[in-house]
Amino acid sequence: MTTFSPLIIHGWQGDVKRIIESEDATKRFIWDYQDVINQLYFEKGWEIARDLLHKAKLKLQFEPYGGPFSTPQGAALADLPMGEFWTFSKGEINQLVPAAARAAGKTVVGAEAFTGEPELSKWTEDPAFLKLSADGAFADGVNRLILHQWVHQPFDNKYQPGLSMGWWGTHFNRHQTWFEPGKAFFTYLGRCQALLQYGEQYSNYLCMDNPKGFSDIISKDNFLNASIRIRKGKIVLPSGRKYAFMAFPDDEKMLPEVAHKIKEMVSKGATIVSVKPKQSSSLKNFPACDDEIKRMADEIWGNGLQNKYKKGFVFTRLEDAIKEHNIQPDFSIEEAVSPNDIKIVHRYSSDVDIYFITNQSPKPQHISVSFFISGKQPELWQAENGSIVNAPVWLEKGERTMVPLKLNGTQSVFVVFKKANSLGEHPIAVSVQDTLADWCVQTNKQDLPVLRSSDSISALVSYSSGRQQEITLNPAEDYILSGSWRVSFAPKLEHPFELKFDELIDFSKHSNKRVRYFSGTATYQKEVMINDLKSDHRVLLDLGIMNDIAEVKVNSQNMGVLWYPPYTIDITDALKIGENRLEIAVTNNWANRLIGDEQEPADFEWGADRGSQGRSLKAYPDWFINNQPRPSLERKTFTIWHYYRNDSPLQPAGLVGPVRLQYQSEKQL
Repeated sequence: MTTFSPLIIHGWQGDVKRIIESEDATKRFIWDYQDVINQLYFEKGWEIARDLLHKAKLKLQFEPYGGPFSTPQGAALADLPMGEFWTFSKGEINQLVPAAARAAGKTVVGAEAFTGEPELSKWTEDPAFLKLSADGAFADGVNRLILHQWVHQPFDNKYQPGLSMGWWGTHFNRHQTWFEPGKAFFTYLGRCQALLQYGEQYSNYLCMDNPKGFSDIISKDNFLNASIRIRKGKIVLPSGRKYAFMAFPDDEKMLPEVAHKIKEMVSKGATIVSVKPKQSSSLKNFPACDDEIKRMADEIWGNGLQNKYKKGFVFTRLEDAIKEHNIQPDFSIEEAVSPNDIKIVHRYSSDVDIYFITNQSPKPQHISVSFFISGKQPELWQAENGSIVNAPVWLEKGERTMVPLKLNGTQSVFVVFKKANSLGEHPIAVSVQDTLADWCVQTNKQDLPVLRSSDSISALVSYSSGRQQEITLNPAEDYILSGSWRVSFAPKLEHPFELKFDELIDFSKHSNKRVRYFSGTATYQKEVMINDLKSDHRVLLDLGIMNDIAEVKVNSQNMGVLWYPPYTIDITDALKIGENRLEIAVTNNWANRLIGDEQEPADFEWGADRGSQGRSLKAYPDWFINNQPRPSLERKTFTIWHYYRNDSPLQPAGLVGPVRLQYQSEKQL
């Protein structure tokens, strides 16, 4: 140890490369040193902390990365292993966490969710903005969200939007402008998490330390200490997870202890994927350790690309093991304009398979997904509204089932297989030549497949019987709801008021400063005359441009909340011949009211200024502490971090439109 102490004191990286004894000896020492540090983190740190928490009837949940220790080992140790995702991303998390959690039998993986930079999260974030990263995280294996941040609001409700975690977001709390209509978004997240916590996530094989393709992962130390069984050629971990084979790092260095365990497993019938090792990673028992590795390598690996050893096999190439075990793709995207934007995750139990599919593109896509499942009816479960219907179009071919889907921009759907499929005739494909046409195949209330389109189209429908049918749809023209609107304003911190809008306008461009600096809910009302309702048409309300979230009522019937684009909803069942009352309650974010306040004198002392990231309140002012009227009467908001200045640009707000009735022609398939 003394010989190599300069490496610890001065480090081994930098402008000067330090070599002691030899480059090989130096690398071995560094490997040993890092391995000891990793073990100390667990033996003298995380394991002790976990045991103390358990004694207090608490659980350990943490993000096991960012330190000089094994992420897979940390994920396996935690009661709730966690990753994190930021709102500037598409929800990607450290994939070592869910992979190691799966191997350890942890069926729930958490995430520090929606962490936001001040440039993006300054009381402007809304469900439409947040959905993309949430869906991406779900597809990456997350199924429990720990919101970042939901700050306690201990003061009177007149102090809004209230406290925050400095300049970091996202801002979840009861003072958020869209807190009430946003429950539709939280319901969506809740349904997704419930389904994604069912059963366990699918994986075919196991890797040590680092993934090869999509696999489960076990750390080197956990691998050596685990009681691994071999059952009918399958590798079975203590968690109960089973694998066709196990793959090791593509490194010609291997600890003798690892080689001995490989020998034991292969002898009992396991399949292993590993390059043939030539030496040990460590200085321990050097040079005898290298002789031991070479002897075992010749015995177990032989001299070719693969070798049968006793009851098992050793492969040096991953693709050969996959072929040997006839491992088929769990799913494949057979058709999509932008396949890289389609993300899928699979959960399963003994009798149910659940696939979460998300379109990460802002543009709609017609896609076709092939699933390695047969004999079951695909169902579409929609977390937005809780609907469950049979997939209207699907094709079973051999051991696979193909399901065509139409997903709007950033839309998701669950495809669930749990019941035997129907043997009757059903559509297996629908082809439309016009790639720009807006059409879809859905299931109506009678659970029958229907073709719907808002454009004139000609479609060729193929059926499981071999029959084909050509269908033509010619919908009525859209009707723009022009003219005046009555608008009732309910500001978060001021008295309600009403105005008449001769035409729709972005609030930030309005001449009235009460509207320009408005934050809250504005309800638009209009009477709409309907002269005809055709039985072969659906009527959709399209809001056009809308900021940021809207609740729609037709003839006092609540049609639902529109919280991400396109802001379109089917209102057919609420309409009647004659006059119809339309109400659209639109909620915008806090930004414009906060900017409006910056036009007024400050009645507090400024603290730290972080430039474009905002500035802080230095201390609670006396009028706040003593519950007195604030000196700056036109300032309405109160917060401890100010993202805006008096020249900050206003945010788009309100219903901009054009609002129209969109007609969809419909025909049963």
